[in-house]
Parts: sequence; C-alpha cells; structure tokens
Amino acid sequence: MLNHPRAVVRILLGSVVIAAAGPCLSVARAQDLRSCGAVNAVGIELAKPFTAQRVDDSVTRFSDGSEAHAQRIEQIARDSAGRIRFEKLSESGDTKGIPQGHHYAGESQTFLSDFSPPGTLITIFDCPKGRTIRIEPGAQIARIQEGKPGIPMDPKMQPYSFGYQVFASRKAMANMIFEDLGDAQINGVRAHGFKTTYLGTELDEAREGKPVKIFEDWVSDDLAANLLEIRTDLKKQQESRSELTLIRREEPDASLFEIPSGYTINPAPEQNTPGRRNGKPTTQP
Repeated sequence: MLNHPRAVVRILLGSVVIAAAGPCLSVARAQDLRSCGAVNAVGIELAKPFTAQRVDDSVTRFSDGSEAHAQRIEQIARDSAGRIRFEKLSESGDTKGIPQGHHYAGESQTFLSDFSPPGTLITIFDCPKGRTIRIEPGAQIARIQEGKPGIPMDPKMQPYSFGYQVFASRKAMANMIFEDLGDAQINGVRAHGFKTTYLGTELDEAREGKPVKIFEDWVSDDLAANLLEIRTDLKKQQESRSELTLIRREEPDASLFEIPSGYTINPAPEQNTPGRRNGKPTTQP
C-alpha cells in the first residue's frame, strides 16, 4: 500500500520496493515488478560491479509454540554496464504459514516449464538495452522481452539511499516512527541503517498505539544495494531476513549475462507443453 502520492520504484537486488520517496513501503518479489522498467524508474547503476549470494530466511511462530522455517538462496551479479543477473540456487524448509508473495523472480510456475527442475531459473536484466532475459536450464530455453533502454543514474545527484534520506527529512505519519540507525559494516561493506515502526490504530483496539510491523533496512551507497532487510509482523508472528553475503566487488564473468549456445529462444507455446523440450519429446523428470 502506498502512503504518499509520489511513488518511486527501485530494484533492491532482488527485492523491488515500491515507496513514496522512502521506506514507507510495500515489499514484493513479484515477477511482474522485477523488470528493467523498474530499474529505469531511477536509472542504471554504472561502474559498481560485484557478485554476491543472497540468503532469505523466514519464520512463522504459531500459538501452539511450533515454528515453520523456510530458506531461499540466490546468486546475484552486476557488471559495470549495469546488467543484473539473478540465479535461484535452492529452496528449503517448511513453508506452512510463510507469507504468500514472498518469492523470487521466476518462482511462479507461469515462467517455469513443467519439465524444468523446481527452482531452476536465471533472470538477466540487460537494462542498458531495456531487455529482460529468462533462462530455464532444465528446458534449455530462453525468453527475451524487449523494452526501452535505461538511463544511467548519477550517484552524486541521487545516491542509492536517496529515498530514505528524503523520507527522514519529512514529518512521519501519526502511527509511524522512523529512526536513522547510523552507519555500520554489513559483511564488510559500509551501510546506513533505517528503521520504520508502524503502530496499531483505533481500528485494532488490541494493538492501538503498540508496534504491529517493523521494517529495518541497511543500504549501501558504495555498492548501490540493500545489504540487509528485516521484516517483522508482530500480529502474524512472522519474521523474514534477507541478507547479501559472500560479497566480492569485482567484475563478473561476461558469459554470465549471455544465453548458452544451443538454447531455443522464445519457443512457441506448443514447445513448452509437458513431455517436450525444444519441440521434441522428452521424459518428464
């Protein structure tokens, strides 16, 4: 839900945040939001290459004292030209009670062929060309979606943390507490922390004036990325933590952003039916 009339969309290395110039936000990892169009809304990050692993942990606590845990791991790379690559590595845990919509790009079966191993998907945002590429290694196919070329962003005019900084300078809503947590080192990278606490309103008498949701974000202007996100829903007893680890600030291999040879590009619908690969019969794994 947007709390201000002006919405800013920024890709946060896998998490797209829709915000009103700041962290008064709704977090989503929905496929339709993660696109070059979202990146273009704020510009392309240039000359900030890196590779990293993102670990996303979720826990839901139930009234009987039991807990449900889930973990998703994704490999991320960005080159100096501003191209971004996501590859989901694994998914595990008991997802009972885990919030729906808490997904990585491509997790929806809409973009996975029936014969693709679960979780196998590579998404490349070639934002300088306005192109989105989704690669399914199990099916050996690639889908290309063309768009408008992006515009490089000037970090001096609008650093990565710009939205949070603007929001911090404004008066918060009556049911919201915004805190500047200052600087810290997160996995070897300098970051600045921001915390937003939402309080219950008169619509929720049991929690009126008490914290109901807490969002904590640690963002890096140097890396142009969210290094750590912690989301706590006190009413639903749910907590999620998304952290960038194994960060290496170096140029990734150019081949990571290319479609492997021999792959079928933009196959016809009849080629994606169960039991067929690239238009030929195959065994359902």
